Amino acid sequence: MTKLNAAGNALAYSTYFGGSNLESGYGIAVDAGGNAYVAGGTSSTDFPTANPLQQAFAGNVDIFVTKLNTTGSALVSSTYLGGGNQDIGHSIAVDAVGNAYLTGTTTSTNFPIARASQAAISGVRDAIVVKLNSAGSALVYSAYLGGSGLDYGYGIAVDAAGNAYVTGRTSSTNLPTANPLQSTYGGGSQDAFITKVGADERGSAVACVSAASYLGLTLASESIVAAFGSSLAAAVLAATATPLPASLAGTAVKIKDSAGTERLAPLFFVSPDQINFQIPQEMLAGTATVTVTNNDASVALGTMAITTVAPGLFSANADGRGVAAGVVLRVKADGSSLYEPITRLDATLNPPRFVAVPLDLGPESDQVFLILFGAGIRFRSSLMSVTMSIGGAGAQVDYAGPAPGFVGLDQLNGRLPRSLIGRGEVDVALAVDGQTANIVRINIR
Repeated sequence: MTKLNAAGNALAYSTYFGGSNLESGYGIAVDAGGNAYVAGGTSSTDFPTANPLQQAFAGNVDIFVTKLNTTGSALVSSTYLGGGNQDIGHSIAVDAVGNAYLTGTTTSTNFPIARASQAAISGVRDAIVVKLNSAGSALVYSAYLGGSGLDYGYGIAVDAAGNAYVTGRTSSTNLPTANPLQSTYGGGSQDAFITKVGADERGSAVACVSAASYLGLTLASESIVAAFGSSLAAAVLAATATPLPASLAGTAVKIKDSAGTERLAPLFFVSPDQINFQIPQEMLAGTATVTVTNNDASVALGTMAITTVAPGLFSANADGRGVAAGVVLRVKADGSSLYEPITRLDATLNPPRFVAVPLDLGPESDQVFLILFGAGIRFRSSLMSVTMSIGGAGAQVDYAGPAPGFVGLDQLNGRLPRSLIGRGEVDVALAVDGQTANIVRINIR
């Protein structure tokens, strides 16, 4: 296993890896922290393991799944995975919170299975699709994928919602299909196949992002989350009072944190394809499981990483980019003040959208404050850790914390520098405790 530097002219690290028999590494993926995830096959009974899901060699060839630290100097986790015959991992992918997704092939009738839509081998050789948790210590799901012929899984990818996409080749005329582009075997010795697997293998997935920035999957405690999926609720319904309800139209969201504590999330809004909720208070940092239920039956699963600070800014068009959502507060020399809009709805656009209103900073005696709204800011370590630049010019931040009277909403007050006069549309960049937010824009006359 080898890592080259960015220029490709030196080794960052390079190491042998294996036991006393034969090993082949077929797939590699890298997470956001720079840890490497490697999959392949081994016939060694003394293959190096660490925090293994499966401690012992089980057949004539087993899959191995190994996670190396960022310097390649230590194993974070390493495990066998297989049954009594031949099992090989061909491709691996990793999501934003460190769950590993694997595909390959097996001839084992006792391959480890969990939450599977296909729990038994269908032919001599089936493809497999597996999801391991971020610690590498448990199967989130594991399933056979195949028909009565020969099936091989060669490639896997994962989207932000936790759906896995598997591709490979098959000689099975009865490979399981769903909503197929091509419903029948095309002929010849083999066909390609592509399969999409939901977040819990048997059901649909839910993708959780910041309701402000529309970025994820790392979200701050008590922040507002937008969750997307399908058939999440039977109706469109919004909460009308506080405290927010834990159920709307029969739909509820349960969050289980890294310590295994599960709480119901306060709900702002539910619809068939979107739910807005607040991360409950006192949820521990780390990987959390999100379960959407409708009338007590689970309809979708997802994951997110809970952290202390994950700043996001709302945009006027509710897409996490473009013109900012906010107002301007102007304080005049005589102490009087007034709020002014920074956006207007342009109905001539198709579809109609909010556009920026040019802001007049007025005479030097005016103090002009930009008030923006966001999420994931309130637990910043100090006000000094909050920095804002507008059009590249530093802006003094006077407040960064909860917006009074609004559940989960944060507010940011910054002073508009007079050096921006005449600049037109400019970017607003925010960083909190070293974490950057999405870029939004305002217009300065």
